[in-house]
Amino acid sequence: MRTLFFLTLASLICFVSCKDDDEVALVDVNTSIFTIKAPAGTEIISISDVSISFTEMKSLREYSALLGEVVTLPMGLYDCSYETKAVLKDESSISEAVIYGKYPNLVVSNNMEPVSLETFLRPRNGDFVIEEIFCSSTANAKGTAYQFDTYMKVYNNSDVVLFADRMALVESQFIASTYFDYTPDMRDSRVAIKAFYVVPGSGTDYPINPGESFIICSQAQNHSLINEGSVDTSIADFEVYDESTVPTQMDVDNESVPNMERWYSDTKTIWGFSMQGNRSIAIARVPQNVSMDDFVEMGTYSYSYVNQGKTMTRSAYWIPNEWVIDGVNMCPVDMWKWNIFLPNIDAGYTYSNETNANKAQLGLSVVRKTASTTEDGIRKLQDTNDSSVDFLTAQTPTLLNK
Repeated sequence: MRTLFFLTLASLICFVSCKDDDEVALVDVNTSIFTIKAPAGTEIISISDVSISFTEMKSLREYSALLGEVVTLPMGLYDCSYETKAVLKDESSISEAVIYGKYPNLVVSNNMEPVSLETFLRPRNGDFVIEEIFCSSTANAKGTAYQFDTYMKVYNNSDVVLFADRMALVESQFIASTYFDYTPDMRDSRVAIKAFYVVPGSGTDYPINPGESFIICSQAQNHSLINEGSVDTSIADFEVYDESTVPTQMDVDNESVPNMERWYSDTKTIWGFSMQGNRSIAIARVPQNVSMDDFVEMGTYSYSYVNQGKTMTRSAYWIPNEWVIDGVNMCPVDMWKWNIFLPNIDAGYTYSNETNANKAQLGLSVVRKTASTTEDGIRKLQDTNDSSVDFLTAQTPTLLNK
């Protein structure tokens, strides 16, 4: 990766405010310590007005500055995000683009070192996107989770007909509420998966028009007939059906709704979305020349991590990042530790539940924002590859509004 644009490093002017022990130490950070790198495969011809946002991880207080300005920040741990317009050169052309990135776990202190910021291209809204994820389920008569009425909506955000054939629902192996230093960290090239279900079809069996969506659900049933206040997912386009090996936990198959093909799931019973909402969800497009056998032959990759002083070794099935069309990091705010997807898939995270302990948060979903509407009434959904700003949180599931 080449970088044409280097920013002159400037010294940090620091001071500490310490009138008493309760006051927070402040640091004047000269943002010229940051170097902007070009997206992979490109060179930066020019950039201007780089906006940098700093989110303090304990208080969630936000600060912002333009690159080259001095910003006063309390000492601590920050999520740093940035965005700018740029003129880029690749192998074939020179073009304008919006580039962005995120630098997690930035330590603001008196002796900060220069920081190199990776960047990625903003998507141009030309494919499927995840429109809604309802993973928390509704409440049953006991006030606990009903479990079976969860679903996801996938939206055609392009201007042409797209096909749902060989689209895959992906659930991450790692969870955002538990952080370990996984070795090797392969997230720049692959997604470790817990579940991988693929829409059937030969390639043109399930056309989706621009501005239309399709629904993938856990069980395609009218759950409101079983549990008052639940969702009717019998109208779903596809359902996840598992042939459980546990007699007491059998799935229900709606024969009028096509089943997703189970390419991989680590459960021996019935798969469902994580009701805690702490796993990342993605949609992927499986190449036409890749069969289920080919996927299995890709094998697993082994990784290790240290837990309470003990080294643990595990393995996971995976898919290449290139298959991923759209991804959403999810986690309750009070449980969040890290983002599973890197910023080129999702630079932020969203949540249906602010806190995992609040049962009142059952029955809520995340819904992608509408960026604009065309003259003929077709919505364009917001897709900046940052779920922190792209989604409305703690929403009433849209299927409950029908």
